Amino acid sequence: MAGSLAQLEGHRVEPNSGLGEAIDADHHTEDWTYMTPADQPVQAHIDLVRAK
Repeated sequence: MAGSLAQLEGHRVEPNSGLGEAIDADHHTEDWTYMTPADQPVQAHIDLVRAK
């Protein structure tokens, strides 16, 4: 069951796993999984694009 980012508020968290993918020189993505204090996974997807 995926958790909510609100469950992480006020807690120090560190990623349990991460994966990055370079699409091209101006674009890459990152996927991270964090565990809440209640041992529920929270997944984050980041899509980074260089501003032109």
